[in-house]
Formats: sequence, C-alpha cells, structure tokens
Amino acid sequence: MTPHNRRQPKSGQTHESEPLLLEYLDLTPASTDLVRSTLAMIDGMRAAGSEVTELIVDRHYSYKRNERWAEELRKRGVRQVLDLRSEDCTGFEDADNARVAAGVPHCPSTPEHLGRLARPGPAEKRPRSLCGPDGADARYDDRMAKLNLFREQIELRQRFALERHGPGNGNPLDSRWGCPAAAGKLGCELRPGTVEAATPLGLPVVEGPADLSPLPKVCTQRTVTLRHQDLQPKLQQEHYWGSHDWEVSYARRSRVEGFFGTLKDASVGNLRRDAFRGDCLGVNGHRDLPGGGRETSPVVDSSSPQPRT
Repeated sequence: MTPHNRRQPKSGQTHESEPLLLEYLDLTPASTDLVRSTLAMIDGMRAAGSEVTELIVDRHYSYKRNERWAEELRKRGVRQVLDLRSEDCTGFEDADNARVAAGVPHCPSTPEHLGRLARPGPAEKRPRSLCGPDGADARYDDRMAKLNLFREQIELRQRFALERHGPGNGNPLDSRWGCPAAAGKLGCELRPGTVEAATPLGLPVVEGPADLSPLPKVCTQRTVTLRHQDLQPKLQQEHYWGSHDWEVSYARRSRVEGFFGTLKDASVGNLRRDAFRGDCLGVNGHRDLPGGGRETSPVVDSSSPQPRT
C-alpha cells in the first residue's frame, strides 16, 4: 500500500502563516513501481488542491519508457527536470535535418565528439591519504577539472543547437526549428555574413558544411518541422541539459535528499524500518492531529516489482 500524507494547517491558520516545508509524502515499499506511485501522488495532490507544474527526479527516471512516464507527465502539464545517465550520452541520433542529443536537435554539422558528453559523478570525499601538505585532494581536483571541461563542451554544443520557432503545423507536439547560425549562435558559410560576425566574438564556426550532399533543409530554409518522436521525447526538458540554467534548476533536488537524510537521522526524524504500520492512519484514511490539523491518505495499490522501464 502507498499512503500519500498531506499535512494541513492547524485550525485558524493558513498555508501562508505556517511554512509548508513538506506538503506531500509518498511512503512506499522498496519494490513499488515508481511510475505508478509517482503519478498517483501527483493526481492525489491535485485532487487535494495543490498545483503541480514541475518535477525534479533522480537519474532512475531516465530509464522509463516515454509512453509510461514522460508522456504521462505532459498530459498532466508537468515539466520534468532530470539528469542523464551515461547510457543516454553515447552519441547523436540522426533525425531528419538534425543531430539529436539530450532531447534537443542540433546542426547537421555538429562535431561528432560533442554527442558523447557524459556528466561527471559527484565529487568524492577527501581521504586523508590523498591530502597533500596544502590540504588539496587529488580526487576532488581531478573531478572538478573534468566537470569544468564538461561545462565548456556543453556550452560549445549548445551553440550548435537548433533554434526553436514554435509548434509544427500538424501534430501539436511537433515543432519548428531554425539554423543556429541564422540565430547568431555561431558562424556558417552557408549563411552569408555569419562567419564574419562570429569570428571577432570568438563564436564557433561550422566546418565543412558545404560537404553535406544534399544540403539538409535546415541549411537552406528559414525553419523546418521536426517530429516529436524523433527528438528523444523522454529526455526533453525546459533547460538545456548540463547548462548553467539546468544546473541551478536541478540543484534544488539536493533539498529533497537532505530532507530524506533528516528523516533517517536518529537524532532528528529517526525514521526506520517498522516505523509505520498499515493501520497508522485509521480506517477512514485520515486521523486528526493535535491543534485541529488533519493528515489525509489516499491509498493506491503498488505491489508490483520495480521495473527499469
């Protein structure tokens, strides 16, 4: 069983008078199907009057099939913020008129190596054995060097990303895109004047675009329409993955992990195995709290094993 607990303000108070640090808590067994449980939690929150427009998830959700997860979020108007696994960064996928990576179409002449950018993992702790006289940590410094290189390469690749111009003419999920050189993001000899404009600004210049035969329509037209299913829909998100804006947005997830740590801390939450029982909320799915508040619990069945799909 999966209870969704929502703490209501005490009698005589409003949401504004008492900070709502935790609005909803989904407590599930380890074998629970996360997709079904999370979607049920979103639906339960909305039914209780909460607005859900954005969801910050961990890397496990990039495993989920588009039709099971990302499309269900789109139907609910929820934007996901997610990190990519190394399996998602093995190279470009070729779509009509573009090279696709991280759910974004890029210039057909984007350098091949930019399709294989994997984000370094978390910085390791500083073991005493690796600390030099000045206290530097070799592992930490190496990781930061890799992270800075990754950021530089992501910034370069983002320059090659096509410029979005709105929805397509048919399927509302399809979209229209334009050449990045025409948008002033880089230089290309196929777009007159862009190389001369890009060079003094230190912007990248496309190498050998004229070698493409025949020239893709994105190189000759103002915009082209790309199909939604060709743009890695399960990886699409508002901010370009790996960019500064994405890092700032995804960093909010640390608050979630910090809250979990507080719950499990023996000196604070002391949440442990057997802390909850099946009848802890009573037969009506809710129980009154001291001061007049109420804890509610819509319940869904979540007994299936956890899939990686």
